[in-house]
Amino acid sequence: MTKTEIRAWRARWKLVNELEIEDLRQTPMDVKFRQLAALMGSVDAFQAREALEQDDEVSYDRWQRFRAAYARRQPVRS
Repeated sequence: MTKTEIRAWRARWKLVNELEIEDLRQTPMDVKFRQLAALMGSVDAFQAREALEQDDEVSYDRWQRFRAAYARRQPVRS
């Protein structure tokens, strides 16, 4: 690819990303919720339950480390 072609490609993808962001901003929350529910409901159809459970374990471990670190902080008083 030439530099001109690369610049044109990047410009198109920048436009695609901007349009996607705007589309997400315009999408009502009830539609987003239904989309999320459909995605979560498709876990078994795509045999993704095991991967999802592994992600849950990682998230839980990170949350526990965060809580432990936050609990050790002393509150700042004015």
